[in-house]
Amino acid sequence: MTVSDEQDPPGLRVIEMAGVGARTWDALAVRSPHGEALQSHSWGAFKSTAGWRIGRYRIEDAGGPLAVVSVQERSLAAPVLRRLPGRARRSTTLDAIVGRFLYAPSGPVLLRDDRASVSAALAGLARIAKARRAALLVIDPAWETGRPLADALVAAGFTPARRQIQVSRTGMLLPLHADEAAQKALVNENTRRNVEKARKAGVEIVRVDAASEPAELTRALAVAYRMLVETGVRTGFTPRPEAYHSAASRTLIEAGAASLWFSRLEGRDIAHTLVHHSGARAILFQAGEGDVEQKRVPGNFLLQWTIIRWAAESGFTSYDLGGVDTHSAVGLPQDESHPLWNLFRFKTQWGARPVTFVGAHELAPSRLLGGALRAAWKVGDRRRAAGPPSGA
Repeated sequence: MTVSDEQDPPGLRVIEMAGVGARTWDALAVRSPHGEALQSHSWGAFKSTAGWRIGRYRIEDAGGPLAVVSVQERSLAAPVLRRLPGRARRSTTLDAIVGRFLYAPSGPVLLRDDRASVSAALAGLARIAKARRAALLVIDPAWETGRPLADALVAAGFTPARRQIQVSRTGMLLPLHADEAAQKALVNENTRRNVEKARKAGVEIVRVDAASEPAELTRALAVAYRMLVETGVRTGFTPRPEAYHSAASRTLIEAGAASLWFSRLEGRDIAHTLVHHSGARAILFQAGEGDVEQKRVPGNFLLQWTIIRWAAESGFTSYDLGGVDTHSAVGLPQDESHPLWNLFRFKTQWGARPVTFVGAHELAPSRLLGGALRAAWKVGDRRRAAGPPSGA
């Protein structure tokens, strides 16, 4: 299906790629230079099991493809319609009146990144939002603040989202070098010392990926989740339920869009990292360590060094060691008062450059529908903050 709008740039086309296969889609959405694991065909299929409608689109102009984007869509009327009887439940009238919520995780994936092409790609996104009668379209691309791409968002009518979806808006970008000596030159002395200490202690590094046996992957996911829970207890966060978490990770690993890594000492896994394979970037998406007493051996140092060398040898040009802020502690740490200061220091000693990304941005094609959804969210937030009624 091709969607058009007379107000868009000349020659702009938005093509819905409903029947495209995973290999064809991922070649653009995951493995092109700006690719994203969360834009993969498999991630869309996974989210569809949770009730999202998945739309995959190619945006192009006379010069060829500009971007691709996988959009998760949910009817805002669905909670009401589910409570209605029979034929009324299938009515499209209420759905059309209330509108839909659209979300493109880590999208769009740019195929051309000059300013004019980005502006046209964003116009294509707006066209999708209008055609799908969106109350809000939310995107959260990994574009750095203060750069031309961020300026294009504002010019296209996108505004910072009232709600951030991803946990962090920051990253720690490490350039990757094929030459090992050049990579070591970025690392400080303490880190090099800990890498060697882990080696001498007999720490092994294990990678679990799309080529691994299903049983091995199942065991690895269970171990990783246990570590994540232990890390959460120590640092004050609660991960999603294991069934969802492990299924999500399995989806990306089996599709080749992620890999799971462990440092192992005397047959026991002591640290893990889930790496997303996103275009030219490898991304530390999740990490955790086991029992506290295992920290006497710095297994995580050898783990990260091994991932860095693998990523460089695999053709990635940068490794994002992940965010250093949260919804409750926003922004890059400046001193010890920030709760993630120690994590920031750990990532800095590899030679990584701290960056802030634009975060979630939203577009409301209809001011009325967008305003109504934001107002409903605000009411819901107030109710949750107030807690359950007395005696409940």
